[in-house]
Amino acid sequence: MLWHGSVEEALERLADLILDLDLIRKHSASAEKLSAGLAEFETYIDNNQESIPNYGELYRQGETISTAFVESTINHLPAMVPAVPPSSAGRVNPRVAAALLG
Repeated sequence: MLWHGSVEEALERLADLILDLDLIRKHSASAEKLSAGLAEFETYIDNNQESIPNYGELYRQGETISTAFVESTINHLPAMVPAVPPSSAGRVNPRVAAALLG
């Protein structure tokens, strides 16, 4: 979403994901950590939305796009993903999965 400059949609999905995490964060330190990180990310995006370029459009115009900072962020994500409690192993909330994959 952010790649294509869809800041509002990204903010909506982050808000939905944070709401979903609110349901489990009281029972999981990992979910609490992820929720806090996503809230910071949401604040960052909201505060900088005027500066977020539409990389998809820039790419179509022939601009060189570097993804080094994105790769660095993705390398840190596994540490932020909460462990699945044994009682819910194998069950995935479709809204959370869609927000993570969308």
